Amino acid sequence: DKKDKDDTSSRSKADKPTRKPTPRTRPSRKPTRSKTNKPTRSKTDKPTRKPTRTRRPTRKPTRRPSSSGSGRCSGGVDKKKPRAKRSGESYRFRLEKSDAECLDRKKRSYQYGQFDKVKKFSDCADRCVEDVSSRVLDAFRGYEWDCKNRECRCLYDDGTLNGDKRARNMFDRTNRHEDGKGPIERTKKDKNVYCAKLDSVKFVGMMEDGWGDDEEDEDEAEVEVGRALRGSVN
Repeated sequence: DKKDKDDTSSRSKADKPTRKPTPRTRPSRKPTRSKTNKPTRSKTDKPTRKPTRTRRPTRKPTRRPSSSGSGRCSGGVDKKKPRAKRSGESYRFRLEKSDAECLDRKKRSYQYGQFDKVKKFSDCADRCVEDVSSRVLDAFRGYEWDCKNRECRCLYDDGTLNGDKRARNMFDRTNRHEDGKGPIERTKKDKNVYCAKLDSVKFVGMMEDGWGDDEEDEDEAEVEVGRALRGSVN
């Protein structure tokens, strides 16, 4: 009987220690879930989404990055029919349309050379005539003035600026990727941009300063010059 009691007591002692250690393994399950799930989601998801937004800014800079400003510019057009003079010739322009980009008859944009920090619509006419190479004037069609960003774009037929590096260097910026040709005949909406068409080029002689704005001042010396108004070009 004593041996039986000793055996039963030894079994009970042997059984009890094996049951208690098992609960100690349970706490190891929860820490693994909290550490592995949450950190991986917060670090991997958010950083990959935001960099994809950089695709949008690359669309507009190809043609005109300057028109992206918000709001309406003040001042507007100072002269609707500005003029500029060079080597005895008077270049006459007229405002084709406000809030518009200039296009040819096939609705194509023009190549352009750009001057920065041009404060007035009429100043843009002066820059496009007086501050450019004489070699590009034969293909000169007009200009666009961005009143919001004070940028002046002198417009030319396709190919005019491609092979003339010296002429391009006279501008602050150029765009040679457009294929417009011929006189300005159409427009498309472009906020804060004013489209000016070259109406005529006339010889007025080497008159004194102040040759100016009145038709009567030029009547005696005017001779129509055919270039720059060659008509429509396909």
